[in-house]
Amino acid sequence: MSSFAVDTAAVTHAASNVSRSISSIRADVHTLMRHLQELQNSWRGEASAEFQAASAQWHSTQAQVEVSLESLGHALGRTADVYLEAEHNIRSAFRR
Repeated sequence: MSSFAVDTAAVTHAASNVSRSISSIRADVHTLMRHLQELQNSWRGEASAEFQAASAQWHSTQAQVEVSLESLGHALGRTADVYLEAEHNIRSAFRR
């Protein structure tokens, strides 16, 4: 027999924190990318091309991190909902 205990408020709070963090990260990344673009616009030569490639690779990786965080946030939110629904259904089963 399995047993578990879940603090659904804590799970919901964690989902909210992830969502806020994603918003903050996106704002910071937008600012950083603007600065990097300004640098790219003024930089010429072979080193510039390498920098642009590294910047593009970083941006791609960062986008994957955002997708992972969004997935985590959605999963946490859904988890809290499922546990709350299960609790409601169990309580309802004992009502006459």
